[in-house]
Amino acid sequence: MTLLPIHARLYSDPYSRRIPGFGLPDIIRRVCRASAERISERHQSCEYASSSLAIAVMDSTAPTWLASDKALLATVAIGEAGERLVLEAVAKAMQHRDRGLATHADPMRSADGDLSDGYATLVDGTVVAACGLTEQQNAYEAGHFALGLNLLVRNALGDWRTRHPSNRFLADNDRPSSQISDVMFMPLVCDIEIDG
Repeated sequence: MTLLPIHARLYSDPYSRRIPGFGLPDIIRRVCRASAERISERHQSCEYASSSLAIAVMDSTAPTWLASDKALLATVAIGEAGERLVLEAVAKAMQHRDRGLATHADPMRSADGDLSDGYATLVDGTVVAACGLTEQQNAYEAGHFALGLNLLVRNALGDWRTRHPSNRFLADNDRPSSQISDVMFMPLVCDIEIDG
């Protein structure tokens, strides 16, 4: 079996302090290889008409208030035509995160330049979209990618938790993120002392 060309881009790493070594990049690499092998096999058996696919993965740790264009975790291009499909996969993933599971054109809810239709897959909080095959095949491949990614990330995070069983915060130094700790320094409307 010929391994298809793969190009992955990682835009953030929300686990860099808890998954040591190559961490998330290595996990992405492993899931990409599995996807490329499956796509190659199915293309060679004529089940898939194309051997190219693009995948977009949203960051499941990103808060809902964060704009979707800032919550992109990774993109993957598989096969010769994968790169030209990446923007469509990103559009599907972003529109899923913003509007829900199915994104079919609703003229009242769609801005100029929005994707006309498409689906993304939501697995355990992770939105993944794929483009290049039929909608059902895209959903299948997106689902497989999300399952593989989530499994490997959960296993790595479980290893971290085993090494840090008493930590209250998910950091080696047991300190909250700056986003959480900065709340203590927010401007007050008033400070209320209550006698007990």
